[in-house]
Amino acid sequence: MLHNLGSINLDHIYRVPHLVHPGETLASHGYRVGLGGKGANQSLAMALAGGQVCHWGRLGRHDAWARDRLARAGVDVNHVELVDEPSGHAIIQVDDQGENAILLYPGANHGFTRRHHVALCRGSSPR
Repeated sequence: MLHNLGSINLDHIYRVPHLVHPGETLASHGYRVGLGGKGANQSLAMALAGGQVCHWGRLGRHDAWARDRLARAGVDVNHVELVDEPSGHAIIQVDDQGENAILLYPGANHGFTRRHHVALCRGSSPR
């Protein structure tokens, strides 16, 4: 089993005619929210390819749907903590030519402590 300590983000994706300019207000013509974060993407890809992966991460309690999405794909989420702080998220603009601009808020992803790292090395729970 592979253990993956990595970010779990909520991606807020806006389709726009062009990337917003400083001082400009621009209406989007599409919006969706999806599971993101390099760590979560890696764990999801491995599980979907048939591998065994245990993801270690942190999410805000109100975003448990992201943990559940990983679990439904076959990721072991026993070490994904739900915490009382905002989840990491990204605001992603994608223009009509496919160019993007991303604003990242790390949120709960930055709450790991030495206790978490020691537990990961031992394969046990940090709680």
